Amino acid sequence: MDGTFIYNKAVSGRNFVGRKGDISALCNLLAQGENVVISEPPRSGKTSLITQAFLNMSSSGTKSFIALTVDLTDIRHIHDFALRLGSCLLSACYSTPTDYSRACTEFLSGTHLVFDEASFRKNGKVLSSNWELDSNDLKAVMLLPYRLSRRCGKEIYTVFEEFQNVMRTEDGDMLCRLL
Repeated sequence: MDGTFIYNKAVSGRNFVGRKGDISALCNLLAQGENVVISEPPRSGKTSLITQAFLNMSSSGTKSFIALTVDLTDIRHIHDFALRLGSCLLSACYSTPTDYSRACTEFLSGTHLVFDEASFRKNGKVLSSNWELDSNDLKAVMLLPYRLSRRCGKEIYTVFEEFQNVMRTEDGDMLCRLL
């Protein structure tokens, strides 16, 4: 390293030192389609580990993938979780209102989740709900990464920041079972 130790942001590349075994294990688990939980104390390098693993996977060129981060810092209701997750997934794969509308029709028809172009233009929200969400709506959102992955031909890796906030929702246990 040329400078002082970096501790105030995620590091990768030449600033990432050690944990090669952890990176290898994470890459292997992801390549096998496993869900992975990384739970460590704050500022212990979780984001750096994930970033470096994605860089290694990308540079190996063996698999095309999309990596996205869903910030759950302000999530206190299952409804908000579903809208946030669904919106992040759709935004990772599509970019225009027409694409969002088509994707909602294809992947979320029969649910209370919709693309509302007026809401999108006003506040950038990709998904809205036209009614209280039920268990079928939540299941549809949980299946969305798999369905989008098949459609776009790429694996989708979702990183949840502040995942512990799921347990602050009205039924965090049920949400964890669905995940």
